Amino acid sequence: MLNDTSGLILRKTFFLDILRGLAALYVLIGHARWLLWEGYTEGYKLHPAEYGLFDTIQVYVLNLFAFGHQAVMLFFVLSGFVIQYSSYNQAVKSGTFSIRVYLIKRIRRIYPPFLFALLLTFVLDTIGKQSGYTIYSGTTNFVILNKSIFSDLSTQTLFGNIGMLQTLVTPVWGSNGPLWSLMYEWWFYLLYIPVFFINKRNPLVTAYLIGILFIASLFLSVEHYRWATVANYFFIWYLGVIAADWYMGRIGNQKTKTALVIYLLLVFITASYLVGFAHMTDYYTAAFFIVLIYVSIQSYRYLEGFRMLQPLSDFSYTLYVTHMPVLVLLSGWLQHRFSGALPMHLAYVYSGIFICLLIAWLCHFIVEVPFIKRSKH
Repeated sequence: MLNDTSGLILRKTFFLDILRGLAALYVLIGHARWLLWEGYTEGYKLHPAEYGLFDTIQVYVLNLFAFGHQAVMLFFVLSGFVIQYSSYNQAVKSGTFSIRVYLIKRIRRIYPPFLFALLLTFVLDTIGKQSGYTIYSGTTNFVILNKSIFSDLSTQTLFGNIGMLQTLVTPVWGSNGPLWSLMYEWWFYLLYIPVFFINKRNPLVTAYLIGILFIASLFLSVEHYRWATVANYFFIWYLGVIAADWYMGRIGNQKTKTALVIYLLLVFITASYLVGFAHMTDYYTAAFFIVLIYVSIQSYRYLEGFRMLQPLSDFSYTLYVTHMPVLVLLSGWLQHRFSGALPMHLAYVYSGIFICLLIAWLCHFIVEVPFIKRSKH
């Protein structure tokens, strides 16, 4: 049985930590590009001749960071992999799976940075609103900002977010849009508890059942059954669990593995038929990330150079939950300064990225490090 503390295992899987850090950085860059620059469609495309060669190159490079939502799928599959890998091995070593210990670990991991993010969002959004920044009232000169940025600071929304019900019952807290994914992550943690006991007995049957649950959830109208989205995305999260089981040698022989792959392909084909390929991009993206995880583990010897990015991974969660309200406030200030416009040059984008990295790095020593030391995955 694989040992969770094995030096070889840690060397093989270290890049998964790096991937998490890179995903958080990717989301940050995408949001900074969106909020602190005039944009491609509403800016560059209208007057490309005003951009020099170097600026034009930067524009197209930054366009590659427009898929932040898809990057969240990497968080989901990585989470499923890590939770299954650590929980199963811990259960094997201790002889039991303690629900109490598991929940305490998850609470310590997710809530301290999350609660800090709620406080930070309240402070920054309040400053922005009192300063009269139009981004908080949806009255900017940018249509996409008006449709995407909201700031609900009501008591009901606060408690809805604390209870991890954002997007299900209440909006996300303030301007901190990325908090939508925390709701899913939390309910994945809870759903994992009963699933773990089934998985422990037969990981293959569990994978088949999760696939059936996913297909069944597609028949529910999301407008009438918001909870169906949790079941939808739980399938993505569980792909990470399957990857961990595969890695730990729990799937079986080659024949069994082939059968599982064929089954998953049939699930994807069936789902694509039911909802259309265009609505399956998150799931195919997740499948790609599963392959990426597998390749990174197999090629770990060639990825040692990425260890220099470990510090980024260490505060990636704090970065993810704190960067948005900072960028929204900066965007509001820029629009106020430039009479409703956003700058053509990209210096503010890089400045915003640096500010968010610095804030998250400093804060993670208070809201993340102490709790991780007490509660390892």
